[in-house]
Amino acid sequence: MSAIVIVGAGQAGVQTAEALRAGGFAGSITLLGDEAYGPYHRPPLSKAWLAGEMDSAQLVMRAPEMLARKQIELRTGTTVARIDRAAKLVHLSDGSALPYTGLVLATGATPRSLPLPGGDANGITVQNLQLGY
Repeated sequence: MSAIVIVGAGQAGVQTAEALRAGGFAGSITLLGDEAYGPYHRPPLSKAWLAGEMDSAQLVMRAPEMLARKQIELRTGTTVARIDRAAKLVHLSDGSALPYTGLVLATGATPRSLPLPGGDANGITVQNLQLGY
């Protein structure tokens, strides 16, 4: 049976999982997220939510029940330890492994600190965009 493993439970991961289902993919889809909670909207988190303009329920992108109805398995708090491409296995930090026929890496990005004096102050991040043309 076909199995897609999606590493990253942000917008790209969720959109990929839903597009696969909408396109007729009938195999298993597992969405892995290292955070303890399900997919949420990140831009409002850093703006409207922090400013007190919206509550946390409004940040939810897809409720786990909605994903389950689409037969998308959401595994939160799950960290990938390594990927064995030859064996087509995703090894998780808990010692288990997931076989796959298709693998999607949708991990997003992590803010980096500014390597200058004061660059470690609260609220300072660096956006590093590298385009490979």
